Amino acid sequence: YTKGADSTILPVLAQCAVESEEYQHRERTLQQLDLYARQGLRVLLISKRVLNPIEFSEWYTEHQECEMSTDSREKKIRESFGLLERNLTLLGATGIEDRLQENVPETISGLRSAGIVVWVLTGDKTETAINIAFSAKLFHSQMEILKLTARSRDAAESCIKFYMDEIEK
Repeated sequence: YTKGADSTILPVLAQCAVESEEYQHRERTLQQLDLYARQGLRVLLISKRVLNPIEFSEWYTEHQECEMSTDSREKKIRESFGLLERNLTLLGATGIEDRLQENVPETISGLRSAGIVVWVLTGDKTETAINIAFSAKLFHSQMEILKLTARSRDAAESCIKFYMDEIEK
């Protein structure tokens, strides 16, 4: 089972015929997803793939090799999981209201007043993280927001060094 944004899940769904029940299910789910998004809800698609024991065993053997690798380990692991996350069957969609816990804005304000530096790290879309940071009063309109998006440790390190050099100037 897996969940993710529509932009992540839709491309890895198994092919289906236009007249099939699966196709009709997808169309209804996408209509519901659109409705949820228009209501301002956070949306995710849910999907699955059934593996027989032999398929899983073959994948797992190769995956263990990726985990033991010292060369491009993160990339190999990501690619290994990509082998599982394909030919998925769409199960449905979720739409939830994304609210902060009580006193989050006040707590963050107190931390910042005490001189504590607060970072926003997220696996969400950048826009979602920024909106949440504004609602939590972590960001305000006079702030300069530096967006660091990277898919690897080396890329993140390079981006951080770039921003640090710019800040020091």
